[in-house]
Amino acid sequence: MSFFIIVLSSSLCFSQKKLVFEYDAAGNQTLRNLVNVGTSSVVDMTTVLSDEPTLQIYPNPVSTDLNISWDKAGSDYVTQIEIHAYNTFGVENVKFLAVGNRIVLDMSQRPAGVYYLKIHLKEGKIINRSIIKR
Repeated sequence: MSFFIIVLSSSLCFSQKKLVFEYDAAGNQTLRNLVNVGTSSVVDMTTVLSDEPTLQIYPNPVSTDLNISWDKAGSDYVTQIEIHAYNTFGVENVKFLAVGNRIVLDMSQRPAGVYYLKIHLKEGKIINRSIIKR
């Protein structure tokens, strides 16, 4: 699935640029391309977001096990996971065990609601995602 946003360039040649997004089945953004468009054809395509990690969190909504997987090598890629419930001020650091490129979090004992995940990666990046617990 792709979405297009057209941005007019400020250059004198009046070329247009399109920002193209692609998403996986879980709704995670997998690609963002900036496409330079001439009069009738694509002139150049450059990847704007190529080093962004592909992190999949599924199923969402979740009832029992929440899976977190990634495309980078190594089980030490995710260093910390925090979970906050939408209506509380507490933050819980979750203990987890990564097996290969995957973590399974048991959500079965948590009450239904909206939760925010803050996933810390070993290169210092932080990924924020919202999940719904049924």
